[in-house]
Amino acid sequence: MSRRRVRRGTVWVALTALVVGGAVGLPSSAQAASPIIPGNEGDVGVYTDGLNHVMDIGDPTYSNTGDVVNQLKPGVPFTASSMQQSIFEKDLAAGGTDYYLDRVLGVQGAIGSAVLMTRGRSLYMRGASNNNFTTMGFAGSAYVGGPNNLGNLYTVTVPGQTVSEVNANRFNAPSHAKSRYNIGTTGVTADLTKFMTYDNVAVTAITFNNPGEAAATFTVRAASPLATQAGQGTAELTGTRTITSGSNNGLVDTAWDTIRTSLTGGGFTRTGTNLDREVTVPAGGSLSLSVVGAVSSATLPKTVEAYNSYAALSPAEAVRTGITAFNRQWAQDVPYIDVPDPALEKAIVYRWWGERYNSLDANASGYAYQYPTTIEG
Repeated sequence: MSRRRVRRGTVWVALTALVVGGAVGLPSSAQAASPIIPGNEGDVGVYTDGLNHVMDIGDPTYSNTGDVVNQLKPGVPFTASSMQQSIFEKDLAAGGTDYYLDRVLGVQGAIGSAVLMTRGRSLYMRGASNNNFTTMGFAGSAYVGGPNNLGNLYTVTVPGQTVSEVNANRFNAPSHAKSRYNIGTTGVTADLTKFMTYDNVAVTAITFNNPGEAAATFTVRAASPLATQAGQGTAELTGTRTITSGSNNGLVDTAWDTIRTSLTGGGFTRTGTNLDREVTVPAGGSLSLSVVGAVSSATLPKTVEAYNSYAALSPAEAVRTGITAFNRQWAQDVPYIDVPDPALEKAIVYRWWGERYNSLDANASGYAYQYPTTIEG
């Protein structure tokens, strides 16, 4: 026991000297007793030279730094007051659909783009799954906190046709996601933009394009396993679900909240547990529509207000409003940090976004999710 205490004291003194700038090196006991310590053979040439525990591994080398430099260009003169706000105002004046954060962190194509980046204060699609993109709408694993895999939030399909994603057109960014789809034998393509607002409203805006010489008529269907009951009017479905806390690492799984899922779409009509809309896309023309879903609770009253607001907007207005709202909040909340290495600067931006993505603010009663918390997304 006395030897262990002495050894700890020696290491502590050495490390203390290093921290305060002293010249004391590591004690001899930290050096390898033989050329390669048993069990560390795989470290040779990677972390150590096999003779001691100290090896200069050099500086990291990053790829595609030229692209990163271009993405990080703010496009506005430097200001000590608020660079993020200045960048936001420039992008807003340019149309309000293309913002700095989305340019920096947006991923084009299917590689490395299976986690849907857009999310609400408690609603998000959990996990890396191509279902987040291969199906129109919000398919995959919806969560609102706790061990509650709700499955598909809602899907948008074309009955009788195979809808296939052109994943080279996929774009996944913090505020929204986009992709293109072929609508079976109709010859029509669909350009989709979707996003989740802070208040847990999930919007899917679709523009159908018909390059053919004849009009194309088909049915568009929106459906949710979480909303199968008649809602208000003829174009809404709704449903409730009791969710559990998963407290104590899931060992105590008790009911902690009741959520309501709502689904609607302009021009749609409720048909059983589906919302259907027959559309005719003119030859050489296009047609746009949107589907709006939401997950609300008694402690999140603004969700219903936001849901009704987005349902009343045109598809283009909904997209512009949602993307702008996200990036406006980002400009207000996150400081602008400029460092010489573009790879590190992008990593800083990513870490800020990572904290935003992993923040859950359910505002639920009780002790599980009463206050904002950081989760493993």
